[in-house]
Amino acid sequence: MSRFSRKPRYVEIMESIAEGIERGALPPGSKLPSERELCEQWGVSSITVRRAIQELVQKGLLVPRQGAGVFVMPPPTENKGLKGDVIGLVIPNSTGYHNGHLVQEIEIAARKRGYSVLIKHSSNDSEQERECVNLMVERNVAGMLIAPTTGDMRDLVITYAELLAKRVPFVFVDRYVPILDVPYVVADNEASGYAATKHLIEQGHQRIAYLGPLWSSASAARLDGYKKAINEAGLELEPKIIVTGIDFDEESLTRGVEKLLSQGDGLFTAVFADTDELARTTYRVLQHNGIVIPDDIALVGHDDAPYASVLTPSLTTVRLPYVEMAEAGVGLLVDSLLANRELQERKIILKSELIVRESSVRNSNKS
Repeated sequence: MSRFSRKPRYVEIMESIAEGIERGALPPGSKLPSERELCEQWGVSSITVRRAIQELVQKGLLVPRQGAGVFVMPPPTENKGLKGDVIGLVIPNSTGYHNGHLVQEIEIAARKRGYSVLIKHSSNDSEQERECVNLMVERNVAGMLIAPTTGDMRDLVITYAELLAKRVPFVFVDRYVPILDVPYVVADNEASGYAATKHLIEQGHQRIAYLGPLWSSASAARLDGYKKAINEAGLELEPKIIVTGIDFDEESLTRGVEKLLSQGDGLFTAVFADTDELARTTYRVLQHNGIVIPDDIALVGHDDAPYASVLTPSLTTVRLPYVEMAEAGVGLLVDSLLANRELQERKIILKSELIVRESSVRNSNKS
C-alpha cells in the first residue's frame, strides 16, 4: 500500500477510541484522558485530537462537559424522564456547620464529574421533604442525593418507595432509612459514639450522660456505640442520664440540657453530646449553673465544628469524613446513572476521628 493512502491521524484516533468503547475498555460514563495526554499518547497536535473528539461527539459516542472534560456517552436508561447533567440534593438546611460543610463538599465532588447540583431544603420537615423530592422529579434531575429528615419519617417511606417504583436513581447520604434497600454513604456513627464514650471512661468517669437529638440512623447508631462502651466497661446504664429526642432550635437544645441537669443531678460526671450544637449549649447551661468544664463535668461533642477549637475550654469532639462522604455519595450516584449497572458496593461506612482537646481531660490527667 502506498504511504499516501494511509488514514489521517485523527481517523486513527477516532477508530481507536470507538474500539475501546465497543469492547468495554472505555465504559459508559468514563472520562477520556485529557487533550494533553492524548496528544502525548499519539504524538499529534491538539488540533488533530480535537477533530477526532468532535467527530466522535457528532456520532453520539462522546459528550463534552464544560470544565470537567470529555466523557463516554452514557447509555439510555429505562426512565426516559430523567436527563441532563444536574443532580438534586435534598437536605434539611445549609445553615449549620454539619449540613453546610456537606453541601459544599457535594458540590465540589459533583463539579469534578461534570454535574451541577440543584439544592432544596426540607427544613427537617417530612411534608417539605416530600415536596422537595417531587420538585426534583418535575425538574428532570438526573438523580438525587438525600439526607433524610430526623424524627418520625413514616410518611417519607412512601415517597422513597415511589422513587424506587419510578426507577429514579437516588442515594442516601449522612443518614439512611433502615427498612429500604437504597444505596447509602454514612460515617461509622456507632464507632464514633463508642470512641467518645470509651475516651471518657479512660479518663476515670463511671457515670456518663448522653444527650441526643431527634431520631435518625446516625443518632441511633451513636447511642448504640455509647451503650456498647458502657456495657463493655461493666458500668450501669442509667435511664435518668440518657436524654434523647432534642430538637435543633436553641430553645429545645436548652430545655434538653436543663432536663438532664434536673433529673440527673449528682448522677454523672461526664457528658457525651451527640452533636457539637448540643455540646455548645451544654457549655452555656453548665457555666450558667457554676459548673466547671472539665473539672466538675467533662464533655465530648460530635462533628468538629469550627467553634469547637475556640470554645473555652476547647471541645473534644469527633471529626466526620465530609470530603470522603461527599465523594463516595456522588460517586455512587454517578456510577448508577452513567454505568447503568448494578452497584457492587451499595452501603459505604466511613471512619471518623476522635479529636481530644481540653473539655474531656482533667488537669490531673494532662501530660
